[in-house]
Amino acid sequence: DRRAQFFAAAYILSGLKHNETFLEYLFREVGQMTESVTYQKILRDGMTAGRNEGRTEGRTEGRTEEAQNILLRIGGKRLGAPPASVAAAVRGAGDIERLEVAIERVSEVESWDELLPL
Repeated sequence: DRRAQFFAAAYILSGLKHNETFLEYLFREVGQMTESVTYQKILRDGMTAGRNEGRTEGRTEGRTEEAQNILLRIGGKRLGAPPASVAAAVRGAGDIERLEVAIERVSEVESWDELLPL
């Protein structure tokens, strides 16, 4: 586990500056820190922040994928099946605003080339 690897590396590197008695005391105290209520709160807060960030990224990614799908579906009905290069360009587009503008423009263009680049 990463925590064990971190502590092992810290212990080894600390040995370059500190004596064995001090390191044994220090790392024994650090090991008990996980039982601290403040440590547990910091850990919970960090996990909550990480989950929230993950949700935000997931929503953005989901909106982008949906816009890509809509553009390919509506564009396919109006302009015909997109060439592989166009489909790859749409799938690679990550700017949701540009994708939404392209979706709105599908009814105004006559070809995929006219619609692209995104």
